[in-house]
Amino acid sequence: CTADPLEAGQAIEEKPGRHVLIDLAYATITKTKDKLMLCQSAQEVKAVLLHFLENLYDPNEAITLINEAEFLLWTQTKQILAEKAGVQIDHVREYKRSTHLWFLQMRPFMQQA
Repeated sequence: CTADPLEAGQAIEEKPGRHVLIDLAYATITKTKDKLMLCQSAQEVKAVLLHFLENLYDPNEAITLINEAEFLLWTQTKQILAEKAGVQIDHVREYKRSTHLWFLQMRPFMQQA
């Protein structure tokens, strides 16, 4: 039987399972921001983003971009908001809410095991 982390008082991981994709998207948008601001259509935006990703040959550069974005999105932003306003970032709050609802939905099935 798997215990409900919310009842057990255990901390739930605040990053979604696929947070790396969020980090990569954020890094891509921030690196291409100047070019994106000059775009006049969705086709131009798509071309800029694809060009950036297609020219990202070095895996070490991709890993560095993802790590920097991860720090900005999940660590630094959280610390700044917690210090200044005492609120959570939207995607962290939404993930916690979704996880809580999932555990509520799955609790009867966990108890059967």
